Amino acid sequence: MTAAARVAGAQAVQRAAQIIITVAEAPGPLRVKDVSARCGLPRATVSRMLTALDHAGVVDRTPAGRFVLSARLTPPQGDRHAAP
Repeated sequence: MTAAARVAGAQAVQRAAQIIITVAEAPGPLRVKDVSARCGLPRATVSRMLTALDHAGVVDRTPAGRFVLSARLTPPQGDRHAAP
């Protein structure tokens, strides 16, 4: 793997983590443009990453097209250390 490929891979992971944290900390469902604004990333990038995260089961898309953290990753109320 080239150095450029390692940097690109690390950047993608950092962006994905930033998006997941943004969605997880939001008080309610977010639109792509909301996530984009909060993360300072281009809408197209956020849209692609949210779609990939949705397919991976990390976030869920609501019927209104907004995004929330997947229930699989949300611990039960009162148990912050429960396994997903």
